[in-house]
Amino acid sequence: MDLSLDYLLSIEHDLFPEEEEKQEEKKPLKQCTYCDYTSIYKHRVIKHESARHGVPMNKFFCRVCKKEYFQASDLKLHEATHFGGMPFKCDICDKRFKRKSSIKKHMGLFHSEQLPKEFIKCKYCDTIFKSRTFLRSHIEKKHPTYSVKI
Repeated sequence: MDLSLDYLLSIEHDLFPEEEEKQEEKKPLKQCTYCDYTSIYKHRVIKHESARHGVPMNKFFCRVCKKEYFQASDLKLHEATHFGGMPFKCDICDKRFKRKSSIKKHMGLFHSEQLPKEFIKCKYCDTIFKSRTFLRSHIEKKHPTYSVKI
């Protein structure tokens, strides 16, 4: 039986509707570039565009278990589970982290004096950013109760 990808995605939504409903409150819809298909999940739109419109997908495969990912960063995090789990390293003290975002917080907390002047530190959580635009976006997402005056 050959099932279409859109059909399989709709079954996934039917099986777990509460997950998508919870997410809908938080995430904006992603829309197919070629038609009216939408989803809150970017990977679903990518799969849809590939199946329906022939758009080639970049796929990244785990070297150990062959699991496929559509983003290299997701693959890197996954592969770390096979190799001890800490793929990201601080260039200053060599401490290792599971996520790139953890290095940003670490740098803001422990190495802020050694950072180039163009880096900006969030005053609410010590995460560092290369631009005010990224800092503003971070504050809106992670600290929405504070006003954004940068």
